[in-house]
Amino acid sequence: MTDKSISFKEMFFGYTKLLRDNPGMGLKLDGNDIAVLVGDELCYVTLNEDGSDFSDMGCADPRGWEDSEDAAKIIANPVFVSVSHLDLNRDA
Repeated sequence: MTDKSISFKEMFFGYTKLLRDNPGMGLKLDGNDIAVLVGDELCYVTLNEDGSDFSDMGCADPRGWEDSEDAAKIIANPVFVSVSHLDLNRDA
């Protein structure tokens, strides 16, 4: 268990590298939330219960960064979900 949260920059580069190395995949965060790359932009998406679509999307922003999902653990032990069926370029 980690007691120290990581910086926005560490999270941003860690998530981005994982997602670039795994195209077509999203990085599971907590609940139905995942991190995805839309072009070169790191975004957060809330999937519906069965994962067939999403209801909300927002881009990572250092001004509101709180390490609520324990980003260090996610980077150390990533869990991926397929997002190739999602249209990430549409408005949620």
